[in-house]
Amino acid sequence: MKKGENFIIAFILIASLAYFKFFRPIGVSDVILKLIYYIFLGIIMISSFKEFLIKKNTGYSRYMSLLIYIIPISIFSAYAFWEQSPILTFVSSFGFFSFFFFFFFKKHKIPIEVIEKIVWIFSIIFTICFIYAFLKAPNKVFTGYGGADDIDDSRGLFRIRLTIIGAGPIYLAYFMALSKYMASGFKKWLVYALILLAIIALQLGRQAILLTSILGFLYVFKKASFLKKIAVIAVFTGVIWYSFTQIPFIAKLVEVSQAQVERTEDDDDVRVKAYSFYMIEMPTNVFTGIFGKGMYTLQRGNYYGDYINTNGRDKGLIPADVGYAFIYLLFGVSGLLLFFLILIKAVFQKIPEEYMYLKYYIYFLMLGNIAGSPLIGTIPTFCMAVYILYVLNNNKKIAISYEKN
Repeated sequence: MKKGENFIIAFILIASLAYFKFFRPIGVSDVILKLIYYIFLGIIMISSFKEFLIKKNTGYSRYMSLLIYIIPISIFSAYAFWEQSPILTFVSSFGFFSFFFFFFFKKHKIPIEVIEKIVWIFSIIFTICFIYAFLKAPNKVFTGYGGADDIDDSRGLFRIRLTIIGAGPIYLAYFMALSKYMASGFKKWLVYALILLAIIALQLGRQAILLTSILGFLYVFKKASFLKKIAVIAVFTGVIWYSFTQIPFIAKLVEVSQAQVERTEDDDDVRVKAYSFYMIEMPTNVFTGIFGKGMYTLQRGNYYGDYINTNGRDKGLIPADVGYAFIYLLFGVSGLLLFFLILIKAVFQKIPEEYMYLKYYIYFLMLGNIAGSPLIGTIPTFCMAVYILYVLNNNKKIAISYEKN
């Protein structure tokens, strides 16, 4: 299959970009962008459906297949308990079938080095688009994750959001670069990681900045001596202190965080309220508690969507801002349990140092999902990480070559 490598790379790369609607370029209809992705996703689903149905699926394969099985159950749930048309729910839920990416990789026995190459190319494209959009601000060239409003500059810089914070390939590439540095000692990988960390910081997502910095620090210095750790912590603390006081956009982020903490103390934090609303206050029965209520659609006159809008979104309680509550809303306790099982399996799996980035990326997604929704907001790259874990755990020969395919 070696001669088909370039085609596979191009196909997966375009499909992954289409998942993010190519970051929604200004002037291009969302309907067209969504249609393009649905065509790619349809091809992925058809070509890997037999692989998905294999009964001997175990471990990661079993968890990923169960995530897919929950989707039609949630579609039924939205119809049976919220009077939402199955057709509307299917259309609004179709993107979640992106978990088929995992079975597409598995079907074609794609080597690890090819997946990594796709991540690097994808990250370069993301970075180029981000820098271009940043330099063009306040003129908007990509709608990205947001509306047609002016670009937000309340955090000290123009906030460019090509995807939701925590989504996209650069987070996986960041941990990959650190892992390559730890395994090889080559300084170029550390430079790549720092460049990616700078791009992450410029997206102005406080949680993403904090998590990537802390996890990266813990990874790089996990084997350092005690004295070296103390020295690094001292330097790191000094850099953080300087950043908080001397760099305007970071100081602004700190101000936003302090204001949010004050609201939390007054029991007025929007995310606390959102978790309470979607996980406790919304009407729930045994079935919807286990399998979820399904994906709502905001079409006018739709009872489910109107309920979410009136009681949640209109009050600033956005489901995508509270990832675990969002998963519970859509897929119930079953969805939460399956993601938790993937995390646990990743934590205890023994893997070579050069692939340790997979664990840290999963940690990042799981922690980031507390106040965001990267777990279901970046499904293709999530599938890439889980697939590599699967390969390392089940069939190391796939990681070497295409020869048997």
